[in-house]
Amino acid sequence: MIAEPLVWWVLGGAALLSVVFLLWWRGGSSLGFEVTVDHPVFYPNRRTAQRLLVIRLRLSQSATVEIDLYDEFNRHVMKLGRGRKLGAGEHFQLWNGRDELGTRLPGGSYLIQGTARRRTSVVTSSVWVRLDPSEGVEHRKIMTPQGFEEWVDEGQIVEESTVPV
Repeated sequence: MIAEPLVWWVLGGAALLSVVFLLWWRGGSSLGFEVTVDHPVFYPNRRTAQRLLVIRLRLSQSATVEIDLYDEFNRHVMKLGRGRKLGAGEHFQLWNGRDELGTRLPGGSYLIQGTARRRTSVVTSSVWVRLDPSEGVEHRKIMTPQGFEEWVDEGQIVEESTVPV
Protein backbone atom coordinates (compact mmCIF):
# COMPACT_ATOMS: atom_id res chain seq x y z
CA MET A 1 0.00 0.00 0.00
CA ILE A 2 2.85 2.39 0.73
CA ALA A 3 4.52 1.57 -2.58
CA GLU A 4 1.49 2.65 -4.63
CA PRO A 5 1.77 6.45 -3.86
CA LEU A 6 5.52 6.21 -4.39
CA VAL A 7 4.98 4.72 -7.87
CA TRP A 8 2.65 7.61 -8.78
CA TRP A 9 5.21 10.17 -7.57
CA VAL A 10 7.96 8.52 -9.61
CA LEU A 11 5.79 8.32 -12.73
CA GLY A 12 4.61 11.91 -12.35
CA GLY A 13 8.18 13.15 -11.84
CA ALA A 14 9.39 11.22 -14.88
CA ALA A 15 6.60 12.68 -17.01
CA LEU A 16 7.40 16.20 -15.84
CA LEU A 17 11.11 15.74 -16.55
CA SER A 18 10.27 14.41 -20.03
CA VAL A 19 8.19 17.49 -20.85
CA VAL A 20 10.91 19.85 -19.56
CA PHE A 21 13.56 18.00 -21.56
CA LEU A 22 11.52 18.10 -24.77
CA LEU A 23 10.87 21.82 -24.42
CA TRP A 24 14.54 22.50 -23.71
CA TRP A 25 15.76 20.26 -26.55
CA ARG A 26 13.35 21.71 -29.10
CA GLY A 27 13.96 25.28 -28.02
CA GLY A 28 10.45 25.93 -26.74
CA SER A 29 8.99 27.08 -30.08
CA SER A 30 9.78 27.21 -33.75
CA LEU A 31 12.43 29.57 -35.04
CA GLY A 32 11.19 32.64 -36.93
CA PHE A 33 13.67 34.21 -39.37
CA GLU A 34 13.28 36.83 -42.09
CA VAL A 35 15.72 38.60 -44.43
CA THR A 36 14.64 41.93 -45.96
CA VAL A 37 16.31 44.97 -47.55
CA ASP A 38 15.43 48.65 -47.35
CA HIS A 39 15.70 49.20 -51.14
CA PRO A 40 15.46 46.47 -53.79
CA VAL A 41 17.81 48.44 -56.06
CA PHE A 42 21.03 50.00 -54.87
CA TYR A 43 23.75 52.06 -56.52
CA PRO A 44 27.19 51.32 -55.04
CA ASN A 45 28.99 53.80 -57.36
CA ARG A 46 26.94 56.84 -56.40
CA ARG A 47 27.35 59.16 -53.47
CA THR A 48 23.83 58.74 -52.20
CA ALA A 49 22.21 57.05 -49.26
CA GLN A 50 21.62 54.01 -51.49
CA ARG A 51 25.31 53.29 -52.14
CA LEU A 52 25.22 50.68 -49.35
CA LEU A 53 22.60 47.98 -49.17
CA VAL A 54 21.10 47.57 -45.70
CA ILE A 55 20.16 43.93 -45.09
CA ARG A 56 17.80 43.39 -42.15
CA LEU A 57 17.72 40.10 -40.27
CA ARG A 58 14.83 39.40 -37.89
CA LEU A 59 15.10 36.47 -35.47
CA SER A 60 12.46 35.24 -33.04
CA GLN A 61 15.14 33.40 -31.01
CA SER A 62 18.91 33.39 -30.83
CA ALA A 63 20.51 31.40 -33.65
CA THR A 64 23.68 31.03 -35.68
CA VAL A 65 23.24 32.99 -38.91
CA GLU A 66 25.04 32.82 -42.26
CA ILE A 67 24.36 35.08 -45.24
CA ASP A 68 25.28 34.00 -48.78
CA LEU A 69 25.12 35.92 -52.04
CA TYR A 70 24.24 34.29 -55.37
CA ASP A 71 24.16 35.83 -58.84
CA GLU A 72 21.22 35.57 -61.23
CA PHE A 73 22.62 32.27 -62.59
CA ASN A 74 22.53 30.71 -59.09
CA ARG A 75 26.33 30.81 -58.76
CA HIS A 76 27.65 31.40 -55.25
CA VAL A 77 29.38 34.79 -55.26
CA MET A 78 30.42 35.26 -51.63
CA LYS A 79 29.59 34.93 -47.96
CA LEU A 80 28.35 38.16 -46.40
CA GLY A 81 28.04 36.69 -42.91
CA ARG A 82 29.96 33.70 -41.57
CA GLY A 83 28.09 31.80 -38.89
CA ARG A 84 27.66 34.46 -36.22
CA LYS A 85 25.56 33.77 -33.14
CA LEU A 86 22.86 36.45 -33.00
CA GLY A 87 20.24 37.05 -30.33
CA ALA A 88 16.52 37.43 -30.86
CA GLY A 89 15.52 40.72 -32.48
CA GLU A 90 16.58 42.77 -35.51
CA HIS A 91 20.14 42.87 -36.83
CA PHE A 92 21.74 44.65 -39.78
CA GLN A 93 24.38 43.75 -42.36
CA LEU A 94 25.75 46.23 -44.92
CA TRP A 95 26.89 45.33 -48.42
CA ASN A 96 28.79 47.69 -50.72
CA GLY A 97 28.34 45.80 -54.01
CA ARG A 98 31.81 44.26 -53.93
CA ASP A 99 33.02 40.71 -53.51
CA GLU A 100 35.27 39.39 -50.71
CA LEU A 101 38.39 40.67 -52.54
CA GLY A 102 36.95 44.18 -52.89
CA THR A 103 36.27 43.87 -56.62
CA ARG A 104 33.16 45.62 -57.91
CA LEU A 105 30.50 43.15 -58.98
CA PRO A 106 28.76 43.64 -62.31
CA GLY A 107 25.27 45.00 -62.45
CA GLY A 108 22.45 42.53 -62.27
CA SER A 109 20.21 40.66 -59.90
CA TYR A 110 21.56 39.00 -56.79
CA LEU A 111 19.93 36.66 -54.30
CA ILE A 112 20.72 37.26 -50.65
CA GLN A 113 20.01 34.07 -48.74
CA GLY A 114 20.16 33.89 -44.97
CA THR A 115 20.28 30.66 -43.00
CA ALA A 116 19.50 30.55 -39.28
CA ARG A 117 20.47 27.42 -37.33
CA ARG A 118 19.54 26.16 -33.91
CA ARG A 119 20.15 22.80 -32.35
CA THR A 120 17.09 21.20 -33.97
CA SER A 121 16.00 23.55 -36.74
CA VAL A 122 17.31 25.26 -39.85
CA VAL A 123 15.35 28.13 -41.43
CA THR A 124 16.23 30.00 -44.63
CA SER A 125 14.96 33.30 -45.94
CA SER A 126 15.99 35.13 -49.09
CA VAL A 127 15.43 38.32 -51.03
CA TRP A 128 16.40 39.45 -54.55
CA VAL A 129 18.16 42.78 -55.06
CA ARG A 130 19.33 44.62 -58.15
CA LEU A 131 22.79 46.15 -58.28
CA ASP A 132 22.96 49.17 -60.62
CA PRO A 133 26.64 50.03 -61.28
CA SER A 134 25.94 53.27 -63.16
CA GLU A 135 27.76 56.35 -61.99
CA GLY A 136 24.64 58.47 -62.26
CA VAL A 137 24.61 62.23 -62.40
CA GLU A 138 27.13 64.59 -60.87
CA HIS A 139 26.81 65.15 -57.15
CA ARG A 140 27.91 67.94 -54.91
CA LYS A 141 28.02 68.36 -51.18
CA ILE A 142 25.87 71.02 -49.48
CA MET A 143 25.36 72.16 -45.92
CA THR A 144 21.74 71.86 -44.78
CA PRO A 145 20.09 74.53 -42.62
CA GLN A 146 20.41 72.11 -39.69
CA GLY A 147 24.20 72.05 -40.13
CA PHE A 148 24.54 68.62 -41.79
CA GLU A 149 26.52 67.85 -44.92
CA GLU A 150 24.48 66.18 -47.64
CA TRP A 151 25.17 64.97 -51.20
CA VAL A 152 22.67 66.21 -53.79
CA ASP A 153 22.29 65.61 -57.52
CA GLU A 154 23.35 68.38 -59.86
CA GLY A 155 20.20 70.29 -60.82
CA GLN A 156 18.26 69.13 -57.75
CA ILE A 157 16.21 71.94 -56.21
CA VAL A 158 17.39 72.68 -52.69
CA GLU A 159 16.31 75.25 -50.14
CA GLU A 160 17.72 78.76 -50.49
CA SER A 161 19.46 78.61 -47.15
CA THR A 162 21.71 75.70 -48.14
CA VAL A 163 25.28 76.61 -48.79
CA PRO A 164 27.68 74.64 -51.02
CA VAL A 165 30.58 73.16 -49.05
